[in-house]
Amino acid sequence: MKILYGVQGTGNGHLTRAIAMTETIETLFPKCEVDALISGRLEEKLPIKAKEIIWREGATFVIKNGGVQLVKTLFNFNPSQLIRDIRQLKISDYDLLVTDYEPITAWAARINKKESIGIGHQYAFYYDIPIQGGKPLSKNIMKLFAPVTKKVGLHWHHFNQPILPPIVDVDQASERKIQNNKVIVYLPFEEPENLTRGLQKISDHEFYVYHPKFENSNEGNIHKRKISRTTFKDDLITSNVAICNTGFELISECLTLGIRVFTKPLGNQIEQQSNGAALSKLGYATVVKKLSIEDIRSWLKQDDSIKVTYPNTQDSLVRWLLAGATQPLEELANDLWADVGVYR
Repeated sequence: MKILYGVQGTGNGHLTRAIAMTETIETLFPKCEVDALISGRLEEKLPIKAKEIIWREGATFVIKNGGVQLVKTLFNFNPSQLIRDIRQLKISDYDLLVTDYEPITAWAARINKKESIGIGHQYAFYYDIPIQGGKPLSKNIMKLFAPVTKKVGLHWHHFNQPILPPIVDVDQASERKIQNNKVIVYLPFEEPENLTRGLQKISDHEFYVYHPKFENSNEGNIHKRKISRTTFKDDLITSNVAICNTGFELISECLTLGIRVFTKPLGNQIEQQSNGAALSKLGYATVVKKLSIEDIRSWLKQDDSIKVTYPNTQDSLVRWLLAGATQPLEELANDLWADVGVYR
């Protein structure tokens, strides 16, 4: 079987899920061939287990100072290139088309009337889950961005819907050596300098701050780090708490590891605003509208830890896919959620 796996490259969460899924396919079904199409991100080398990696410009959002810039996003959008990429994508040689909210793969399948399967957090938004923020236009854009014929949504809780638990890739969880004063900070869409100056004042904690603008350096209790999947994972599993925006995958990892979360959703971004609403409803994290050093200082003194044990969703999902994706999602969801435990 030959599979095309489309990956939205704007967030590391999509890539993390795709890596977990493609590695599982290689392990369980080594005769399958997987090509990965990655768009919405500058071309770079990534450890995805694929026979071929196809790079396309795709579409992404312009974000500044922790909020989506809708006008600049529209001006930055290149529809003619996107349409060319969709029309030129050769999908006839593939037996299975999968997309993690990647629009070129999704729309090429729709135009050619081929079945496509969407796997990702965004596909949970087609169901009755907590949703907050977003204007009607942004809600419609979200649903039209990468349409598919079968939607496999992922979330932290089922909300009585046929959605699945997160795909979490934290193999080293059993080897954790927690440093109680260690804080991992991942706020890639915020301006970092004012924040790090404020965090320096909380001298009884060590802050490992990952940001696209940083190179590796140590300044007192502030440890600036450039973006690196390997070193980030190493720092994550030894941290006691995390300060981050409200993306899905990182918080899924934190919940799995029992790491306390202080999170600020991106402004004008319906997914993160809704994630914040879900976390507040579930009591899984501290959600704020703005970053305040005093709020962070107060939060660090608390102890409201929570740990959620999620099953190996990627293993079950890959078997479901390669068996023809015919088993009702309700059955797959019920089986997986039966193995979830919440410990406070």
